[in-house]
Amino acid sequence: GTSAEPWALDNERPAHRREVAAFHLDTSPVTCGAYQRFMADGGYTDPRWWAPEGWDMVREHGLTAPLFWHRDAGQWLRRRFGVTEPVPEDEPVLHVSWY
Repeated sequence: GTSAEPWALDNERPAHRREVAAFHLDTSPVTCGAYQRFMADGGYTDPRWWAPEGWDMVREHGLTAPLFWHRDAGQWLRRRFGVTEPVPEDEPVLHVSWY
């Protein structure tokens, strides 16, 4: 949060401290290419890769890929700003759940 920034959303004010449990953080974001390999290896069909709540969400909504991605003629495409384009393998993956 912030107490000094003049433009901030209401849920970003005031600045406050929070304790969080330990977690792992990688040195770089997960790329679309790495996420495609996760999907090809059964990432959306194997519950061991998901928190229980996340697996419930995958099953409830029939998730098989990130939001706005679809497969056509063996290629992953995404809808971005109203344009359909190939998913770039070297960009960070977007529109995935934090589960």
